[in-house]
Amino acid sequence: MTRALFFFALLILYTGLSLATVIVDPQIQSISLGSQARVYATTPDLPVEHILRDTSIPWQPTDTDLPSYGFTEQTYWFDLTLTSRSQDAQERLLEVGYPLLDRVRVYVITNNRIQHILESGDAHPFEERLVHHRLLLFPLTLAPQQTTRLLIRVDSTSAIQMPMTLWEPSTFWAQDQYAVMAHSIYYGLVFVMMLYNLFLFMRLKDSVYLYYVLYVLSFCLAQMSITGFAYQLLWPLAESWNQYCIAVITPLNVVFGCIFVVKALKQDVLYPRFAKSLYALSAAGVVSSLLSFFLEYHLMIRSGVILAIVACCVALCVVYYTWLIGRHHNAKFFAIAWTVFLTGVLGLTMNKFGLVPRTFLTEYAAQIGSALEILLLSYALAERLNEANKQRFRAESKARRATEALMAVQQEKLRTQTELALRLESEVKARTRELQEAMQVAKQANRQKTRFLTAATHDIRQPLQALSLMVESIGLNLDDQVATEGALTRIRRAIDHLVDLFERLFDLSKIDNQLIQPQISLCDPRTLLTELVETLQPLCQSAGVRLDLVLPDQTGWIRTDPLMLKRCLIILADNALKHAQGTQLTLSLDCNASRRRFNVIDNGIGIPATEQTQIFEEFYQIRNPERNRKAGLGLGLSLCKRLCELMQASLVVSSTPGRGSHFHIELESCPHDNEEEDVSKSPRVALESDASHLKILVIDDDEDACFALTELLRAWHIDCEGCESAEAAFRLLDKGWEPDVALIDYRLPGELNGLAVARRIRERLGEAVSILLITGDMDLNSPEVPFPVLYKPLKPSQLRAAIQRRNTSDQSSPR
Repeated sequence: MTRALFFFALLILYTGLSLATVIVDPQIQSISLGSQARVYATTPDLPVEHILRDTSIPWQPTDTDLPSYGFTEQTYWFDLTLTSRSQDAQERLLEVGYPLLDRVRVYVITNNRIQHILESGDAHPFEERLVHHRLLLFPLTLAPQQTTRLLIRVDSTSAIQMPMTLWEPSTFWAQDQYAVMAHSIYYGLVFVMMLYNLFLFMRLKDSVYLYYVLYVLSFCLAQMSITGFAYQLLWPLAESWNQYCIAVITPLNVVFGCIFVVKALKQDVLYPRFAKSLYALSAAGVVSSLLSFFLEYHLMIRSGVILAIVACCVALCVVYYTWLIGRHHNAKFFAIAWTVFLTGVLGLTMNKFGLVPRTFLTEYAAQIGSALEILLLSYALAERLNEANKQRFRAESKARRATEALMAVQQEKLRTQTELALRLESEVKARTRELQEAMQVAKQANRQKTRFLTAATHDIRQPLQALSLMVESIGLNLDDQVATEGALTRIRRAIDHLVDLFERLFDLSKIDNQLIQPQISLCDPRTLLTELVETLQPLCQSAGVRLDLVLPDQTGWIRTDPLMLKRCLIILADNALKHAQGTQLTLSLDCNASRRRFNVIDNGIGIPATEQTQIFEEFYQIRNPERNRKAGLGLGLSLCKRLCELMQASLVVSSTPGRGSHFHIELESCPHDNEEEDVSKSPRVALESDASHLKILVIDDDEDACFALTELLRAWHIDCEGCESAEAAFRLLDKGWEPDVALIDYRLPGELNGLAVARRIRERLGEAVSILLITGDMDLNSPEVPFPVLYKPLKPSQLRAAIQRRNTSDQSSPR
């Protein structure tokens, strides 16, 4: 009895499930059928007759308005029963809202007999559709007061989704207008952005705009294919192409998107490794797009979607990295745009793979995200246009002014022919005088250049001659230790003179080539002058000169380069000690509401009025025609004048012979005297530390220079190795010898210069190795060089100080 009741209950349950019907009332305009259907997955070769006869088919309820099953090779059957409550026949439209399904066949069954077979899908020509619409529409006629069964067979290589809705026709077409309007706004926006940036490319010839247009075009075509507009409007007769277009276009979107990011953010210049990664993804996109014509669709569409997600993630990481370190001012717009776009693509992808339900947001997430992305990227590209417009406006303004001036001249010529002849004669005379003056200026400049070269040659030849003679003297007196030490002392003195000369010439050259720029900061003049006195006091004592410092009660603040200002004051004080022959040197500061005046005053022999303007010329010296090296080089005041011009300060001298000289540097005062800010101080020389524990690698292709530098380091009891090529250095590193400091000459033979070798060594050994570049190139000091630079000729004291500074800075982080 219990078993009979159990089977009876099952029969009632099965009957209720199989007879579950959808009531179609004439007053109901639309009915969602997704959750009211039954579904059965089977092999593609199962005929409909088997479905009708077999009552044991394990139908499963869908339980969702948007049935989604992802990518599958199975055939899905959907079973629906519709019961009409109308007294008249009802015309209805069955909408399948996913146009990418290959084949959808609807069997209309009445009294267990197939009355009609309706078929559609993107595997059929668009002209054969029952209703010419981007979606799959099936017109149905429901008999009055009767039940109609629908069996729907779905076969597709794309993701299977079955959003089914039963519409009253007029209601469907009314609602479809709003959907078409929304799509029109989106595609209209995309078209306007493409057309706008295409015009920019044609006008500016900048490839960034072209790659942007191709990127937006490929994404737009992919979206039109997904929504069915492409098949309806672009290629309705190309059903074969429609089958593969998404698998072909999606990788192309990756290709153009990655190249666009590289070009727009200058990754190939700023970060070549990021550029290589994006180019590799572009190459993978090209390969995937080509393989789509030969491999199965479901494999290529999955690989294309995965490639798109990976490319979006990589591009997002690249733009965020570029934004956060501040190397490109437009990177933040790219970061926000790619974040929004990636969110939309991720939602669409999870929807297509059946991981999230199909809703309005997941279905149109890519379009919403891409619309916002297109707007943000267009704004970022507009910055390029803005800059181009500014340049064009300046050029047009200049051309307009030139044209107006030319027209004025032409009108003046037409009005006054007679006056023009007289004026022309007068102008010829004036031009002749100007030419003569210019020739005089050129001759004067040539004389100054000749004097400059003569003085420089003399100052170079003098120590070189001394060096040559003293080296020969050492060779002849090797057994005389006293004579040898005296000669060595003079050799060092001559070398120091040469190095000082080259350093001053090098400073002047760097100023002429704009390689020195002032580092402006808030400065306390009282502190600066106090430190200056501490520096000059020993020199004044050794020279028997009294040093006085006169400061007002309130000094205020100034904005300047404190190191550059201090160097100028040291040059002026040193000049007074060497040449003034006085007994007193005074440093003082005069302050008023707008200016600060730094004074250097001596009571020496003074400067004649006729020579007060010439003392700022290179190699010009008073009362030193024999070019005695003890009297200096004649470059200090010229260098001081150039540095003051860089700081926008005025340097003035007033002097009376026999009563002394007064130099003063005048600067504008800071408008916020009580502003609290750290005062820039002169850098302290690093304390000497023992460097004998260091291991130093020397790389220099000059055999003599490499030998001399290596022998000097070994004389300082430092473990060092010298290599005359980068290859020899790398072989030494391969053997396990790891240096603490690498001294590398910038000009090395072969493909790698010193900077490239330094970067490779830093990559291999990390921050544990300190890098010092040695060069004679004056233009190497730039932000692109991340390592300290020492310039030739190099004093041993400078080399030792540089090594000690690196040693001191590295002691807190041992290897």
